[in-house]
Order: sequence, then structure tokens, then C-alpha cells
Amino acid sequence: MLSEYITSDKIKINLESNERDECLAELLEVMIKHNPEINRKEALQALIDREEKKSTAIFPGIAVPHAVCKSIKKSCLVIGVTKNKIDFGSTATDPEEMNVKIVFEILLEEDDTETHLKMLRDIVQLIKMPDFEKNVIEAKSAAQILDLIIKSEI
Repeated sequence: MLSEYITSDKIKINLESNERDECLAELLEVMIKHNPEINRKEALQALIDREEKKSTAIFPGIAVPHAVCKSIKKSCLVIGVTKNKIDFGSTATDPEEMNVKIVFEILLEEDDTETHLKMLRDIVQLIKMPDFEKNVIEAKSAAQILDLIIKSEI
């Protein structure tokens, strides 16, 4: 369940970033605030390297950047939301998939494949909910977004 990994202070609404790498760094700062042991340089490079292999903008308007990081003691998740669009450079044929408004950023500890798969599965289930993207983008607070996540798990 995503609620095991997310709290309202790990959700950043009104992201300032307009490009992918800036967004990854901005959300990484939220993660580091809660996990000071994270090696900033290593984590950011792992996320960028993963994006270079294949864009994680896998749903229209939504990206799920994720990477394994040696300095992570426990897998973690942060969420970012913008009313603007962030170009994640997707190779999809639908240009709207490149224009991301919701970002689920995940850093995983080494050899924690089970958590990785569970998080991705839970995110996909959340995204499939009717009006999920619209409700998140229109949310006035991180607490409202957290409430959407918690209600989806009931």
C-alpha cells in the first residue's frame, strides 16, 4: 500500500520545475529532507540514468521515475504535482504522454524487488481510478492528495 510510504509532507504541489532533470532534483530534495542519509549526487544520477534508458512517462500526464540507490536504507516515495507541464521526453507516439503533471518519484534499496513491484502495481491501480489525475491536479493541498490515496486503498 502506498500509504505505508507517503505522508502529506512527502507530496509537493505546485512544482517549480519545467524540465525533467530539474523536477527529479526538486523531488529528491523532498526525499532527502526525510532521509538525510541519501547521497544526493548518487541518487540524482541513478534517476537520470534510468530516464536515459527509457522515459518513465508511461501514462498520459504521469511519470514514475524510479531507481535503485545504494545509500537508501528503506525504499521511499515522494509525489510532485504541477499545473504546468514537464517534458519527460517520452518516446510515446502520443505527445501528451511527454507532458507530465504528476510525478511519483521512487528510490529503492538494493535487492528490494518485492517493494519495487508492489509500489508500481499500487501506482498503476491508483492511476486507473476514474478522475484520479483531474482530482490530484485540482487538489488544493497535499493532505487532499493523501486522502485520495488512502481512500483508494480501502
